[in-house]
Amino acid sequence: LFRPDWSPSQRPSAKGTHPRPTRREAASMESNARFMKKKVKAGAIEIDYDACALVVNYEVEATVLGDMGEAIVADRKHNQKVIRLKTLNEHTDIPRLTGEIMEKCTQIHESKRGHVEELLRGLQHHLHHGGGGPAARKGSAGQHADRGGGGGSVPAEPEARLDALGDYIDACYDGIEASITATASILALAREPTNLEHLVADDRLLGCVTRVLADEGKKSSDLAINIVSIVYALSSY
Repeated sequence: LFRPDWSPSQRPSAKGTHPRPTRREAASMESNARFMKKKVKAGAIEIDYDACALVVNYEVEATVLGDMGEAIVADRKHNQKVIRLKTLNEHTDIPRLTGEIMEKCTQIHESKRGHVEELLRGLQHHLHHGGGGPAARKGSAGQHADRGGGGGSVPAEPEARLDALGDYIDACYDGIEASITATASILALAREPTNLEHLVADDRLLGCVTRVLADEGKKSSDLAINIVSIVYALSSY
């Protein structure tokens, strides 16, 4: 990945004193922002009888590539999408329900349509023969609340404040763990379009993430992906 060409007079010597990046540095970072590849791999599709839900497992692999296309860091996370079937009963049109699920859930490949239908029919049979509906299992379903309630299992982004941007930038120089937390907060800000003007106008931000990516990016895939995502968001403004 790109390493900034700091001159002795430019290199930050202490926390809080970071030079404004040159145009060459900014252009290189924007180029590197496109060197991130994401791949989604389908996993098992299951029925949660207690929650009356279809559970779709999948993996997301994010890879940061070097200038020559080589993989520098990669991160793989297992996710689940839980599709609650609150209205399912013995009269439900299973092929139609399957079509609605396939249309909304992009993690299910078309080749799995028959398998999904089979799972739904099994759940329908279970409900019709004394399994009870979601309302009857309210207490049991609560035990599965940590599975996402219909979304993925990716942890929620930290609550970030625009007026704390300077603190996040400073924290990027306080070690790997602090850098991961700080860049996650900056990324949360960058994903809000109304914040982009303020972020782009900050003289220290791009220079900070440039240096941290170059010095620490190979040590943590989370850190590298956070920074590349930040620059990608800024470059779209």
